Amino acid sequence: YTTASFSTASSFDDSEFESTKPHWTWSKSQEPHLTCPITKQLMSEPVILVESGITYDKEAIENWLALNDSDPVTRQQLTAKQFISNRILKQQIDEWKKQTQREQGVQGELNLDLLQRQLAEHA
Repeated sequence: YTTASFSTASSFDDSEFESTKPHWTWSKSQEPHLTCPITKQLMSEPVILVESGITYDKEAIENWLALNDSDPVTRQQLTAKQFISNRILKQQIDEWKKQTQREQGVQGELNLDLLQRQLAEHA
């Protein structure tokens, strides 16, 4: 079972967030397949790079492919920069978020920007 701990943003030093907004502490080792290999953050829109079969967050792979002609993990030269939605992984991410919210008893929406920043800090 995956666990995450909940606290208030008072322990998180970022002035753009109010101190009363909840945030999540999450260890990438608990669910590494939910994180993007490029950003090391929880994926919001997972897509599969067709030639390599590796899943990335859509925004991250679009940014990578705009500047590179290779797969970011395998370094394989790509003949086509095509990707498709990984709907199964998206469902798993959504279920992980719902389950984590239920386990922590948190009401309201998960603040993904804050979660991703914390993941980046713990990477």
